[in-house]
Amino acid sequence: MLERILDKLHDFVNPWEKIEFNKSNFFSPKVILKKIYFWMDREHAIRYTAVLKELRKGNYADILEVGSGPLGLSRFISRKIVGVDLDMSGPHHQYFSLVGASVTALPFKEKAFDFVVSLDMLEHLPLEQRPLAVLELLRVARKKIILGLPCGDKARWIEAKALEANNKTLNQAKLSSDEKKVLLERVRFLADHVRYGLPYKEEIETYFQQAAIVLNCRYKLRIIENESIYVWFFSIASRMPQSYLRFIRILICIIFFPILARLEWPACYRKMFIAEKE
Repeated sequence: MLERILDKLHDFVNPWEKIEFNKSNFFSPKVILKKIYFWMDREHAIRYTAVLKELRKGNYADILEVGSGPLGLSRFISRKIVGVDLDMSGPHHQYFSLVGASVTALPFKEKAFDFVVSLDMLEHLPLEQRPLAVLELLRVARKKIILGLPCGDKARWIEAKALEANNKTLNQAKLSSDEKKVLLERVRFLADHVRYGLPYKEEIETYFQQAAIVLNCRYKLRIIENESIYVWFFSIASRMPQSYLRFIRILICIIFFPILARLEWPACYRKMFIAEKE
């Protein structure tokens, strides 16, 4: 039942890759609904905006998402996608083909996919596995790779602030044990970031260089900034139990989503490494 509901909602608001939020459609009812649907899943909204923009630039028949979970990019486009992850539990769309595998050993031949994307995955790997992961992404890609992840000192700083705020909320006596469990679950992803450390831009660039040497291929790499550190922090804070910020977050994003999606001040939480193979 839940999967059928997801499919119907998905079909109504898609295809995302053909929609641009601009002043000409700012108050369109359907675009407003898209904004609501997009932001209700804030965990993926802004990062996938950058991916959809890249998809519009070319003709990509075969798409692979690594570290997708059960939904991934299929939330926002009406195309066949192959998703790879270690955990595929949960509802998924019928045209999203799920493969249980590790990024360090992708079960696909070389150049199997036109478009390969992996978002907020690499930082969850131990340091010694990261070069191999980038090698595998480059190996199975025919045209373009998008590797997005939190990077650098500013991302580390804002995550430390988020954990500090989280711990302060946990210590509030008025929270029930269930609310505390929910709160812990919502920031669980930060544990790997602390354990393995967020990478720096130069590290990722080196991984691509090393992979290209092994595969004997050439590529052009560009890097774009994604999601203001303050937008990221505001969203994390608004997810806390009993937070009045949750309603404000949704209202602000319905009105200002085009601005928030592009905001880079004062620094960005995430970098998108976009490699186009030659």
